[in-house]
Amino acid sequence: MLHMRATFNTAVTTLTRTDTLDNHGFMLEFTNIGARPITVTGHEWQLPFQKHRLLFMPHMDVRSAAITTRLPCELTDGKSGHVFYPDDFFLELEDREKALFHPNRLIAYLRIRFFKILIGTSVGKKVHVAIRRPARDALWAQYVESRHDG
Repeated sequence: MLHMRATFNTAVTTLTRTDTLDNHGFMLEFTNIGARPITVTGHEWQLPFQKHRLLFMPHMDVRSAAITTRLPCELTDGKSGHVFYPDDFFLELEDREKALFHPNRLIAYLRIRFFKILIGTSVGKKVHVAIRRPARDALWAQYVESRHDG
């Protein structure tokens, strides 16, 4: 049995200077809380009413590459991994309507309120991520703001 704690929440990190918190976004954090090592192979997003899953690669963004754990990675007891999504990551997606920010307001609301994230492991088990309410609220605020801007 895998013993891992995983959360997705809002985050503020340093980017330009080591003494200034200036990089807002979202952090997926996963921690091995068991004695047995776990190899994390990736993570996937599952949207409501869709059979396929989405794979995002925020480590390709220069702003998050330095603070995102390279996958696959092995976590021993107490060790953590992180995946940082910059604040505008979901706004800047090429096909953002296929992800969270659908043009229909009701569909976007349902996607943001009920999406799931699953952590993949080398043994084929998936670990469900606890998505914190502040993250969902921030994503909804981004969606609403983007509708007024555009």
